Amino acid sequence: MVDKSFQARCFHSSEAILSYIEGPPNDLPLLLLHGLASRWQPFQSILPALTEKYHVFALDFRGHGQSSHTPSEYRLEDYTRDVFQFIAHQVQKPVVVYGHSLGALVGINLAAQQPKWVRALILGDPPLYHHDTLTQNTFWHAAFIELLKFKNAHPDPDEMGAWLAQNYPNMSPEQRAERVHSLEMVDPDVVQAVISNTQMEGISLSILVPHIICPVLLLRGNPNLGSALREQDVDFALKHFSSIDVLEMGTIGHGIIPASLLPQMMEFIDSFVGN
Repeated sequence: MVDKSFQARCFHSSEAILSYIEGPPNDLPLLLLHGLASRWQPFQSILPALTEKYHVFALDFRGHGQSSHTPSEYRLEDYTRDVFQFIAHQVQKPVVVYGHSLGALVGINLAAQQPKWVRALILGDPPLYHHDTLTQNTFWHAAFIELLKFKNAHPDPDEMGAWLAQNYPNMSPEQRAERVHSLEMVDPDVVQAVISNTQMEGISLSILVPHIICPVLLLRGNPNLGSALREQDVDFALKHFSSIDVLEMGTIGHGIIPASLLPQMMEFIDSFVGN
C-alpha cells in the first residue's frame, strides 16, 4: 500500500485517460515510468526515499494498470505523446525521468523530441537492442508470445496466480500478486504491438539518441540474471549519448533499482540539477 502522502488521480491526454499518483510537492519533479505489461506499483519500495527529496509522479501508461485502453494504438510515439502532455499540462515544469524498460524507451524518445522538458534521464535496464536488432530476432520475441498466450489462457486471476505459484516457486507471494494484477489489467494489444514490432514504428534509436542533451544515468542489470542490455548496447550508449554514467545493478536482472543503490541514483540527480 502506497503512503497516504500520495494522491491517486487521473489525467486526460488528447487520446487516453492516464491513472497516476502524486507525492508531496517538493521542488524538483521526478517522473517514474514503468515497463511493459506492468504499472506504477513496482516502484512502491523506493517511493519513501524519493519522496523525501523530490516531487514524485508515477503513472500508468495507456493500456496498463488503471489507465484507459486504446486498442491498436500502442506505438512508442503514442506513449510519448501522452507523457509529454502530462508533463506540460499537469506537472508544468521540466522533470527528471526515471524509466524502466519500456519507460526508458519512452524517456529516450521524449528527451530527444522535447529537450527543454527533461532535465535528466535515468534509464532502467532499457532494451537498447532496438538500435540494431528487431525484437523478432531476440529471445524476447518468444517470451512476449508466451506472455500473450499465458494471459489469454488464464483470464481468471486466481487461476493465473495458481499457475505462477506452481511454475515459479521462487517467486514471492507479493511478487506473484503484483504480476497477476498487472497482467489482469494490461490490454493484450500492448503485447501484440511488441511482437509485431508496431511499437517501434517510425523509431530509430541511432537517430534519437544523439539529439539528447541532458545528462543520462544508465542502470545496467546483471546479464547473468536476465538484463536486457547486451555488451554492444552498452557500447552504443557510451558512444552516442553526449553525457552518460553507468551504474551496475549486480543483484538485479531486468528490474527496478534496489533500495541499496538509491543513494547513487539520487547523487546523480542532485549533481546535475541541484538539491
